[in-house]
Parts: sequence; C-alpha cells; structure tokens
Amino acid sequence: MNENTSQVGRVFGNVTAELVPVDWLKVNYTLGADYANDERLEGLPQMSTAPAPAGRVTEGKLINYQIDHNLTATATHTFSSDLSGTLTLGQNLNTRNVRQLANVGRTLIAPVPFKLSNTVTRDVPIDAETVVHDASYFGQATFDMYNQVFVTAAVRNDGSSTFDQNHLRSWFPKGSVAWEFTKKIGERPILSYGKLRASYGEAGQEPDPYLMSTVFSGITPIGGYTQGMGANPVQSGFGGLASSIVKGANTLRPERTKEFETGFDLGLFRDKADLNFTYYNAKTYDVILLTPLAPSTGYEREAKNSATFRNRGYELSLNVRPIQTSELGWDVGFQWAQNRSLVVDLGGPKFVYLDPNFTSPRAAVIAGQEVGVFYDVGLARCGLSPAGMDAVVAGYDLDIHAANDAAHPCGGAPQGAYFIDTNGEPVLDNTQRVIGNPNPRWTGSVRSSFHYRKLQVSGLLDIKHGGQIANGTKAALYSYGTHKDTEVRADCSAFDINGNSICTGNMHVIGAADSPLPGPVVGPGAGTPIPIGQNWYEGAAVGSGIGGLFGGTSEQFIEDGGFVKLREITVGYTFDEPWVQRTLGFSSVEVRVSGRNLHTWTNYTGYDPETNLGGSVTATRGRDYFNMPQTRSFVFSLTLNH
Repeated sequence: MNENTSQVGRVFGNVTAELVPVDWLKVNYTLGADYANDERLEGLPQMSTAPAPAGRVTEGKLINYQIDHNLTATATHTFSSDLSGTLTLGQNLNTRNVRQLANVGRTLIAPVPFKLSNTVTRDVPIDAETVVHDASYFGQATFDMYNQVFVTAAVRNDGSSTFDQNHLRSWFPKGSVAWEFTKKIGERPILSYGKLRASYGEAGQEPDPYLMSTVFSGITPIGGYTQGMGANPVQSGFGGLASSIVKGANTLRPERTKEFETGFDLGLFRDKADLNFTYYNAKTYDVILLTPLAPSTGYEREAKNSATFRNRGYELSLNVRPIQTSELGWDVGFQWAQNRSLVVDLGGPKFVYLDPNFTSPRAAVIAGQEVGVFYDVGLARCGLSPAGMDAVVAGYDLDIHAANDAAHPCGGAPQGAYFIDTNGEPVLDNTQRVIGNPNPRWTGSVRSSFHYRKLQVSGLLDIKHGGQIANGTKAALYSYGTHKDTEVRADCSAFDINGNSICTGNMHVIGAADSPLPGPVVGPGAGTPIPIGQNWYEGAAVGSGIGGLFGGTSEQFIEDGGFVKLREITVGYTFDEPWVQRTLGFSSVEVRVSGRNLHTWTNYTGYDPETNLGGSVTATRGRDYFNMPQTRSFVFSLTLNH
C-alpha cells in the first residue's frame, strides 16, 4: 500500500511596543517571527507501475523561517475645526529563508518500512536554500476637511536583495480622495449614507531570487515531473552540479503596476441596506518573464522585463438587513466580481510559457489574449486549426469559410467541428493554439445569517462562473484503463496473420452523444463506427491512443470548472441563564458547530474544480493531475465568558 504523509509544525509570534512621548505623537514597534517545518514522505511499494516498479521512497523537508520588523511614528494635528491631519513615517525590514532537503531511494530491500535505509540506491540529495532580504521606508499624510472630504498621499521606497546593484531601490507613490457627500446634503429616508471615492497608486513586484545569477544545481527537472523524476548530474557514480538552464540576467527592474480605482459606498433605507461598487484599471509594466533563448547560447531561458499586462474589473456588493430587532434578526449579502486580464505586449516573442517546466497543457501569455490561457497542440478542428490546402491534413483545407466540397469539409460547418479521418478517428493538429482558458468569467458569493434570541445560524455560498480546468487525472486514468468510463471496452486480444492486434465490440461513432468525443464532426470518416478500447485510450501496444493522455491531446480533457460551493454553515447557541453563573462560574457560554466545504454543485467530472496543480507556487492555473480536493471539516467551539 502506498504511503503519503506530511507532518507540519509551526511556531509564530510577535512582540509589540507603544510609546507616546507627547499627546500628538505615537510610536509603534512590532517584531514578529514565523517558523514552519513540513516533513513529507511518499512510499511506493514493490510491484508498482513505472517509473518505480521495484518500489521507491521519497523523503523531504521544507523549512520556512521569516522575521519581520515594523517601526512607525504617527503625528496628529488639528489645524482648525474644519481641518485636521496625520503624518506617518515608518520602516519595515523583512527576512525570508526557505530551505528544501530531499532524497529519493529506489528499489525497496524489504516491503516495509518506507525508509531511505531500506532502499538499494539513492539519488543525489537535494539541498536548496533561498534567502531574501527586503528593506522599505514609507511616509503617509492624511487630511480630514470639513469632516466630509478625506485626502491621503503616500510614498514608499522599497528595496530587495533580488535586484542588481543598479536597481536595488525604487519609489512608489499613491494617493486617494473620498467625499462623504451626505454630510453636505444631509441624510434622506432612502439615502442615509453616501461616499464617492477615487485613488491612484503604484506598486512593485520583486523578481524571484537569484535570477541575476547563473547558478549551479544538483538536480535538473525534466518536463515538470516531480516525485523524484529528475536528472541527477553524475559522473562515474559521483554526484556533481550542473549549470542552470536559466541564464543570469544582466539587469532587472521591478514590475510596476499603476492602478486607478473609483467607486461609491451607499447606505440605504436608514441603514437597512448598503451598496458598494468599485471599478479598477491596473496596468503592469516591465513584467518579468522567463523568455526563450536560442540553443546556441547554451541556455534555454533568461529573465527579462519584457511584458505589459492589463487587469480591468468591477466589484459589487449588496447587504440587506430586512429584520433587525433585539430578539429576531436576519441579514443577507451578495458579492459579485469580474476581472479581465489582457496581455498588451510581450516585447518580441509570440508567446512565453508561464511555467516552462510544466508538461501539456502549458499556460502561456500571448499578446491579445488573457493571461495564463492554455496554449498547446489540439485536435484538427474547423475554424480553429490553420486554413489552407494541406495545412493540417494532406489533401484537405479546413477553411470554415470555403464552399463545402470533398476537399473543403469544413465549409459551412460549425466552428470547432472535429475533422474525422477515413479510419473514423480524429486527427492531431500540427500547430499550437489556445485550447482553453482557466480564468473565470465572474465570481460571487451569497452570505446570510439569522438569529432568534440566543440561537444563531449562518451560511455562505461561493460561486465561480466559467474558467476551464485541464482534467489530467481523467486523461491518465483513461490511458491506464482504470477510469470508470473504460469499464466497458472493446476486446483487443485477437491478432491478424501479421501480428497486428484486432479490436472488436463497443462500437461508437465519434461525435455521437454516447461517444468519448461528442460534438459536430466533418471529414471522410464522419459517421464511421470504431471500437473504443485499449486502441483508443492507451495506444502504446495497440492503436493510436488518441483518446488518452499519451497518444492524444489535453484539449479533449479541458472541462468547465465553474461551481457553486456550500462553503460553510454555522450553528451557535448562547447560554447566559443564572444557572450558568451559579454552576460554572461564567457569565455566559457560547457553543458553536460549523461545517466547511460541505457540498459542491458542478459539471466538472474530477474530484473538485477548486484545485490547482502547484498551488500558489506556480503561475499556471486550472490544472488537475491527481490533486487533493478541498478538505471538508467540522469544527466544534466552546467559548467561556467571565
């Protein structure tokens, strides 16, 4: 039996101090530390599938240590009854240290235990450490005019050890203004509160550490695979170091985001409801990307300030409190948000992969597209694949606008129709294109709470509309023949006189609703039934395997990742009767029971559409490859009030 464990320990805390030397000046100091240790073990037993048929043990430790120092001094002054303000000056110092220790042992000596000492050979160990130092100085002034106009102006000077000597420090300004106009016009029965606001700010993003240096490593990743599948530089059995495939950059500037934001906040019907709206437009310049290099350089990529991105969106929230009494209360809130990203410019390349070591489907940035779309080879499809005679399939032109005839099967066909060859199977495209988009069309939530006397009930629904997921788990299980969809399959055990496998039974027409690939089809093989079995799903021993992970494409496993999730339900009750004081010695006792991630409504066929391979560490979104789903948890809490 496999073993996959993670033991996490974490210690964190802070010390704060406050000094008020005079009544108009306050000095605050905070020193915090955070230490986390994650010990992981993965054990594969003997008789496992490739690449560990004799068993394997992967053992690792991740250590994160962070120290943060924050010092601020705030001066307050009232100039007149109509004008007051504050001035804040401060400093922040931050140090982050991440260390990774890991080793892989291969070929188990005995079935158990899963220990490195119980393996015959061991890879060269991984011992990687990352240290980043940040130092920031900032100042902010605020003004309150007539108790209704609020102005803020601020500037930061940030520095990071991840930059070169010429760009260690950078300035970032910001400013905002807000007008509480109901202070001028007075409260109304419908409009009890109103504020208009606008702001502009600039922020920077530091690069990943050591991009300025050409480094050496004891392990070189292959195609994004983990679990010990790496190329260890060795010679005559002795470990060594290999030059990184990323060339050290000569110079890097910070990514600079310039954002304008405006909106309003309204209180309605004497605070029975409130409405909030925000519009933002952010443009990020000098985006740092690992751009491809010519092989003649000896490297694959180099970090450069090469791109410009734009993010534009809206946020809307409405909270309604229809019932508010001392014994009975009910409120409900709605939140909605929409964001559209756009790659404005790449500075030369046609596309750049966000995580170059990832395998198909790869997320990329392409001028004119949203950030992070899936860019890879798909199936030959009308209106999506290149047009032109012989451009994709010999003897055919997939131009969707051409007059329909034998050589132009896509003429008049729906966009996205699959081209079916004479053998009844689809055909692989020969050109990369956008095959999916993991970015949602909009997100939202619905929150509601209810209380009756001492009983409280609340709930939260989260909604994501649109956004696609590459279901790599399903693709792999198809190829292994272990997915439920493969239970009914063609029999491929017979052979012809030439030794070629013959598959019979489980006949389907590609494009039909009951086929593995439903949808409109064109081409000479449209309507031709074919057996669906190992020949379709796997293909290594028989057939093309075009319907599985290794012979087909990720395009056919791109699914809708939208969902509605019952995020949380909480029920609580407060006991504050006299017997609580007499018996327990407390003024009240609060009992709460809550459940989180209780149910998901989705069309996604995987475990959980709210998942991502690589988590927050990678820039790629919308990939599922044997990912763990969100945990369902139940919490019981007891609060004693003295």
